[in-house]
Amino acid sequence: MATADWLRDRMTPTAMGYVAAVTVLASIGFASGQALLIGVAALVTLPASIVALPAFYLGAGLMGLVPGANPSHETSSGYGGPGGVVVLSETGGPASWYLVSLDLLGLLALALAALGNVLLIDAVVRWRRRVHAGA
Repeated sequence: MATADWLRDRMTPTAMGYVAAVTVLASIGFASGQALLIGVAALVTLPASIVALPAFYLGAGLMGLVPGANPSHETSSGYGGPGGVVVLSETGGPASWYLVSLDLLGLLALALAALGNVLLIDAVVRWRRRVHAGA
């Protein structure tokens, strides 16, 4: 219960709006596959995204080690068939659970980065108040 109170004291309506906006932006970006939205969400979560994004790639690599994930074994070939029709054959793509998990992991990383920024700003503000109150 004390942890919930501790966090509630730091989450002002503005801070909650910031975390919610980053989460929604990242959700739309991952759901629609728009890298620009994901990039904007990562940009507005600086400096915490400097830690969050490598953690995302580490998590993606560890999930890729699970048998059946098959993240890098997609092959395809194509040829021009009769009448100019291009025939494409694709085999060995990544597992769907792996792709969905990557999206969820990315969303979680960016949401936690936004929360980390809120807590970082709160810590700096509290530290400055202590320093100036003691001076």
